[in-house]
Parts: sequence; structure tokens; C-alpha cells
Amino acid sequence: MIHVNVLEFGADPVPIGLDVPLPADGAATSPVNATVLYIPVPRWANPRQIDTHVNLLDDQYRQSAELVVIRIHPQRLADFGESNAAEDIAERFPGTPVLLLSWRGDFFLEPCGGPPLGDLGVDDEALTYALRHADARALVERSGVILPADETFHYEGPNGRHYESFVRVGTAIQSVDSLDGLAFWLLNQLARSPLIVLDSWTILSLGLNCERYLNQVEQALHDPSSIEDPGEDRARVVAVECQRRYGEPRGRLQQRLSNIHKQSQSSPPPVLVLMSVSSTGDSANALSAECARAGFEQIQAVSLFTATETKDEGFCALPEITKHWHESECPHCRDGSQSVRVMADTYLLDLAAAVRSDVVIRVLHVQQAREFFERYAGAEIVSVHRTQEGDERHHALFLDVNQLLSHETFLQRLDAELEELADVQLVLCPEHRAGEGLAATVAEKLGVPTIAADPKRLPSLSAEERALFDGVRKLLIVDDIVMTGTRLRRYRNYLHRAGLSSDADFELHFLAGVARPDSLRRLQGIVDYAHFPQRFHYVELLILPNWGRDECPWCAELDLLKQYSSYVEDSPILEGRLQALKDTASGLQADLFLHWAIDNPPPVGPWQLGPGSIFGVRTEAELFAGVANALQVLRSEGELNERFTLPVAKVLDQRFAFSGRFYDTVITACLLRATRRHDLRAPAIDRDLEAEVRERLQDGSHVSLQGELLFALYRRHLPGNRLNAVRYALADSSAESGIRQLLSEALDAREEPVS
Repeated sequence: MIHVNVLEFGADPVPIGLDVPLPADGAATSPVNATVLYIPVPRWANPRQIDTHVNLLDDQYRQSAELVVIRIHPQRLADFGESNAAEDIAERFPGTPVLLLSWRGDFFLEPCGGPPLGDLGVDDEALTYALRHADARALVERSGVILPADETFHYEGPNGRHYESFVRVGTAIQSVDSLDGLAFWLLNQLARSPLIVLDSWTILSLGLNCERYLNQVEQALHDPSSIEDPGEDRARVVAVECQRRYGEPRGRLQQRLSNIHKQSQSSPPPVLVLMSVSSTGDSANALSAECARAGFEQIQAVSLFTATETKDEGFCALPEITKHWHESECPHCRDGSQSVRVMADTYLLDLAAAVRSDVVIRVLHVQQAREFFERYAGAEIVSVHRTQEGDERHHALFLDVNQLLSHETFLQRLDAELEELADVQLVLCPEHRAGEGLAATVAEKLGVPTIAADPKRLPSLSAEERALFDGVRKLLIVDDIVMTGTRLRRYRNYLHRAGLSSDADFELHFLAGVARPDSLRRLQGIVDYAHFPQRFHYVELLILPNWGRDECPWCAELDLLKQYSSYVEDSPILEGRLQALKDTASGLQADLFLHWAIDNPPPVGPWQLGPGSIFGVRTEAELFAGVANALQVLRSEGELNERFTLPVAKVLDQRFAFSGRFYDTVITACLLRATRRHDLRAPAIDRDLEAEVRERLQDGSHVSLQGELLFALYRRHLPGNRLNAVRYALADSSAESGIRQLLSEALDAREEPVS
């Protein structure tokens, strides 16, 4: 397995994280566990822009990278070398291999900084396989490319087979950079001067771009001054043809191909049959047969995406398309699921959209958080908008394990977990305060030594530290919080590279103070890193969203205050709010929300929870965590979508979110900050949602919520900036003037028409 973080150029510096499994057989067989930062650079990019873009990258991605690969267009190799950009980038990754990936008759990896590639235990062929897979997989991560599986319906593909989910490759190709990335990986085939035959008009742009791209590469590798005439001895695309619709009548494509064959001046060119998706291999075989009947002999089929069960050569195997059946054998049809047809001529759906708006938060969804906070009542272990000490990771929701270490209940539960670890001989932990504090407690209880060392430091331990590993057969890695398992994977990898875990009877165990994955599926993935369920231990489990700066609603509020700083300077309330949000080292436990009416507060504060609430918490931060936990449980169960997906929208029932069961102002405020936009909004129900927003804005009993509602409108979390009710709310004389003016200006700058 290779974990690849794909850093798209020209976009926000937040990589797309992908786990790439290497095949059990075939060319790429290196057994590796590495984290690769992969930067595909467009041809137009100035080499210096690459260093600038990398500098914007969050530290966690730079620190987790065990290998950096930069894909360079052959035309820019010379510029890249002359600018010394490679050396500058390598300096940002001390001790980490940095490679340039380009093409010179074959794919070529060139070191430009850091230790040799061989130290990672990964060979060139395995790495290029993983990067090709990641390049293609990153394209389908875009919204609307993969039509998702749903229990209420499934898909009938143009080939008549029924699919649990469906991939539309044409939707994935949204830029010239995307086309260039795919053309780069086709260069070995393009260098044979082929005729390109495409399975669908939806990827015709790719075939045409291959001709342009190959011409640019040939200019770079031969005579750059020869722009108009590529020369007889250079590779070129002979022609591009495609099926004009799925299931085009047999013989029509053959006739067009026969005409190309007749016009060949010498021997017929080789044929590259380029498939967008191959789920069974039948279409690739049929197109190859059409080419053969037209007189062509050298025929190679390549698929951009394949099902994992096919043997076709492909860029990327997609598990999402492996489940497909003939209609008579379809289990979904037998279970009463409706099939939705993907139209052969457009690849659009007969069903434009389906909305599930009956998703509600019930008692069972809040049980996990409620029991957790009842166990640690008064411990003040949760805060929001906080940056973790030591590694500078920002968390919209932060759990402080140091506070738990002083709580008797936590220590009792820890003792119960340690009963299974009585024969551990050494404790290893990361170098930050919370991890070291928990590890010290664990080591004291077990009576064993402890080492604080981050994964990358393991190969360079001091002689005294390394001596502690002598004779150790059972090692326990302790961390305060486990969210994704990345650190556990890196520990396993670096222990192996350092020669500290090679004995056959060596056992590696993991212990987390709190496991807080974003789903039970993620938890299973973390358990898999331990290889055995009985080797992954945790004291507490709480499913929560893993939101960094880009999704933290308080970071969005901080950006708003900075953007309209003139209003902040004139308002002591906003100035205090700005300073509180800047203090991310402490985070917030109270005053989580924008106040509205500042003077003459009622006896019961606006953010105080009413009696009999199913959440049963004591502080604003705990309530927000409880709401976020309930929403994440719904995501884990498939009731809400982790990402915005089409054609199905799953949204919270507005009656529960705005006008029904959760009448408390503070719960609505939590929902506005703890939800994602697609949890509330869908085109078919936006008008109904506008009506709910209008009612809340005009309801005097919810006046304290005005600021949060208007802030949500600013974030486009809710529809209807131009509602008259917005003007009504902004005219409210009870509001603090600075907040009212700030939101008025911000909303005027972000008006959107009411649909």
C-alpha cells in the first residue's frame, strides 16, 4: 500500500489523500507502506511557482511526506533545472527524497534532493504505477463523477448491466491540466505513432489533446525551434476516431477506420483503443475486433478505469464499479430497488435528482456522546477552534487527553485496557505533551521504560535509546488521540526501516487515549493497520468529524472579521471576538456563537440548553461536540453524505432542524456550525428551507439567533440572501451596531438570487 497525497496545482493547497494498493501479482510487487506527496505541475507553471505553492501547504502534509515526487512536462525540464527550483523545494523537505518525474522515451525518475529512493524500499516501477493510479483516481474524486450507491435505487448502464454505482469519466475531465495528466501517462503508447480509437465521444477531448501533447513533447526532446513541422522521424498521432454513441450500429465505425487504413501511405499504423471505463472487458474486445476487421493488425487496448476483477491494462482500478449484474441476476432488483437508466447518447440520468429529506437526529444517535460527557462531567475536556500544541494541527473540535488523565473514571478504564497488555516490555510515543503524558502514565502502570520519538526519528535513535529495544518482543505505541491512523502507519513503516521490528515473534500493539475516527469504516481501517483487532486498544471511542482549518466554521468567522477589520476596530464586542478567535492555542469552550442583542440579557442566557434535552450536556462546547457526533454517526450509517453527491441528496428534516423538536436556539446554532452545506440544502427543497429561515429571522423569541443565521447566509450554508426578512433582521435596533454593520456589508457583497 502506498498513500499518495495529490497536490493539485492552482487550487487550494489541500491535497487529495489516496491509498493505492499495489497488485498482488504483475510488475509492481514491492511490499511498501509509504506516504508520498505528489505534485503534478502543469506545463504553463513557472518553476518558482511550485516552491511558492508548496510553501502554502499545511505542515502536517509536509511532515508526513516520506517521499516527494514532482511531475514535470518535458518542455519545462530545462527551465526547472536552470532555476534551481528543485533544490529549493528539496530544502523544504530535509531528509526526505525528492524526485522529478518526466518522460524521455520512458518514464524517468530523477533524484533532486534527500536520501536515495532505495532507502524507502520502493522501486521505480511500483512508484510510477502508484502515481499513475493516483493521477487518475484524483479525477474521479470530483463531485458528480461517481454516481453513488443508494439503498433506494441503482443504475442501469448503457450496456444494459445493472450497477451499484456508476462512473462518468467525461465529467471528471474538467481542465486542460486534467487532459495533460492523462496524456502524460499514455506517452509510451503515443510514441508508437498510433491511430487512437476512443470508446466514447465523452472523452474525445482526450484523444485530440494527445495529438497536441505528443507534439509538444517531441519538440522538447528534439529540435525546439521546429514548431510547424514535427519531422518524419518523430512520433505523431495518425488520427483520432471514436464511437459516436454507445452501441453505435456495427459497421459504421469500421467503415470510418477502413477509410483511414486506405489512406495510410505505408504500413498501417498501430491502434490504441482507449477505453474510458472497462467493467467487463466486452467493449474493449468489441472495439478491437472492429479495428481488426478494418485491416489493422497491431492493436492495444488501454482503459483509464477498470473494475478490479478485469484483466485489462488500466490506469486505475475502481472498486466502485466492480458490482454489476445482468438484469435477471441483479440482487437490487430482487430487493425492490428501482433501476435508474444512464442514457446511452448523453450519459445523463433519466432521474435528474432524488431528495431524502426525512433524516432526523434521534436518541440513539446522541447516545455515544451523551454517555461520554456524563462519565467526565465537569472535566472540561472539549473545546473548539484549537491548534494542537507541538504539531500545529488545527481542530474544529479538540479533545484534551491531559484533562482526562486526572479523572478517576478514565484511569479505571485505562487499567482495564492495560490488563491485556501486562507483558509489554517497552512503550513508544510521539513527541508532544499529550502523547508523552499518557505514555508516562501507561509506562508507570506497566513498570516498563518509555521512549518519546516521532516516527521519522526512529532510524536515527541514540545508542542509549536503541539499546532499550534490545530483546523487546512486545512493543506498545501510545498516542493521546487517533483520528485517521496515519501516525500508526508511519510508526509501523519506520520501525521496519530502522530494523527494530524484524524478528518473527515481534508483536506491535497500539493504544489510543481516545479513538475519534469520522466513521466506523475509518475505525476498521485503523484496526487494519494493527493487523489484528486484539492489537489495537483504546480507552474511549467517539465518532467526530475531522475538520481542519479549511472546514472549521470559527476559522471562517475569523476570516470574516479580518476581511472587514474597519467594523471590528469600531466595536469593542467584535474586537474581543477577534482576539478570542485568534487565540487558537486555548480554543473556545464558551461563547461559541455570534451574539446579537448585547444589552439587557434575559435571566436565562441565549445559549443555555433547555430542560429535558436528549443531549444532556453542560457546556456549549460539549453540546456542539454532541451535535457533531450525532451528525457523524448519521454519516457513518449512510443516512447523511460525507461529501456532496449526485443524484441523491440526503438532508436533515427541516421540521426537526428548525421548527420542531429542537426548538432551543443553541441547538439550531450548533446545527448551523456542525453541518455541512449539503446536509441542509438541495435544489428541490431550498424554497422550503427559505421559509424556515424567514420565520426564524422574524420570530422575536429567537432574536439571539439572528447573528448565527446571517453568518450562515454569508457562508451560503442557507439559501436566500435577498429575503426581505434579512433586511428586517439587519434593521433590528437591539443588535450590537458593529455586528449588524459587519454582517450587512458582508451579505451585500455575497448576494445570490433566490431560486
